[in-house]
Amino acid sequence: MKIKLIFCILTLGQFLFASETNQTLEIYIKATYKLIQEQQELTKQIKTISSSIQDMQKQILNLHLSISDINKTTQENKTINDLVEHNISAHNEVLNYLNTENINNATNNQNSNEISLQTKKEAKIRETPQNGSKLIKTIPANSIVNAIGIDENGYYKIVDGGFLHKSYVKKIENNTTALSINIEKSVNR
Repeated sequence: MKIKLIFCILTLGQFLFASETNQTLEIYIKATYKLIQEQQELTKQIKTISSSIQDMQKQILNLHLSISDINKTTQENKTINDLVEHNISAHNEVLNYLNTENINNATNNQNSNEISLQTKKEAKIRETPQNGSKLIKTIPANSIVNAIGIDENGYYKIVDGGFLHKSYVKKIENNTTALSINIEKSVNR
């Protein structure tokens, strides 16, 4: 009996040990399964984040390309603006030359006959036959000036240099009148 009891106790002990081991094993398996599920969920999240990072990198690359295109376009526009400014400047030089040539041609056609003019008001003598060109000097009203021609824009070429617009002057019909006015002015000064 004693042996039977010891055997029963041993058998019961093995049963209890086996039962505890099964419970522990079951808990271990459940915990392991839960960890595997969490790891799979984290892997999905990492893949999503990685995909988002790749999309952001593509967007950044596209932004860099856009900025590069904008910089290139800006540089091209600057080059075009420089060319336009250069062409405008060259165009103005050609116009000034042509205006001067027209006046010279008109002068040659008049056989070097000078035109006497009297200023109606204070007048501005300019460097070229264009409004806004560099001012050479301003002369008072009723001054007498001699010109050698007029261009199609109404600028007289002054004998002493420069250009004067027709709106500032009136023609003096004969040079003797101009001479007497010049003498009177000289005496009165």
